[in-house]
Amino acid sequence: MMLPKLSRSTIIILVITVILLIDMSIIEARRSKHSRKRGNHRSHKSKNAKIRRRNAELPCKKGAEGEVDAVFGRMSGYGNVSRPFPTDQQELNNYCKGQFSDIRLIESYAKRCQHGLPKQYFNILVYTVKGSMSRICKKNSKKARQFLSASGCIRRASNHFDKCHRNLIERLHRIKFSEDKKKIPYTCCEYYTLRKCFQDGGRNEAKCSDKEMETVEELIESTSSNALNFFCGEYAEDSDKCEKLGPLVEAPSSRSGRKSRPKYLRSISLTVAEIFDTFPELSTRT
Repeated sequence: MMLPKLSRSTIIILVITVILLIDMSIIEARRSKHSRKRGNHRSHKSKNAKIRRRNAELPCKKGAEGEVDAVFGRMSGYGNVSRPFPTDQQELNNYCKGQFSDIRLIESYAKRCQHGLPKQYFNILVYTVKGSMSRICKKNSKKARQFLSASGCIRRASNHFDKCHRNLIERLHRIKFSEDKKKIPYTCCEYYTLRKCFQDGGRNEAKCSDKEMETVEELIESTSSNALNFFCGEYAEDSDKCEKLGPLVEAPSSRSGRKSRPKYLRSISLTVAEIFDTFPELSTRT
């Protein structure tokens, strides 16, 4: 069978069409290949992200306490390294996500890495803080509204609260060098000093209203009351037993004359754990 004779212009059109078809096939093949690679890359990234989320734990090794210290610094709400107090609902939502993420880190760390009385202390602390944050983070709850309304007061008092916090860590550090029988009583009494320092800072430095101070005091109470009630017993805030303990000993100095300094700069809880380190768990039986 003989093919019809094609004109020159027809041949040119056919050649161009074939070239275009080949180009389109190459482009499509490249797109398909790139899409597969991108899909694999995304899948790989997704798997890595899931692994990281599963492994989002603070390690039980030397130096891990520094990371825990930083986490507590973020959670405190005052000072230049903290997560700032929210001023509206959207900020509160983000604040709550961050706080609960940090609480999970500390909870996991305490379960795996702490022992004896420090572990017991961390467990009570985490339970209390988690309960307090759950009430604050419940959308449109009374606690959430109170928390947001007191935010301005807390922000104004931030620097003073930070000084109270740092002074407490310095004094807790000195408790480590006291005799064992006085360590827990001293720790309880110093918590009451912190509470008074916060109250003075809010009222006198930040000029917070009575209503705002109610929220600040409730916040302090809600995060520390369970631990104080469990550990402090007869050394209650309204008792005269703290005065009878006598003054704290000074921290020792090295041969060069440098005074011993706290190991942790942000976390009251890690410093308390150091104080409690030599003690066994307390019995919970009544």
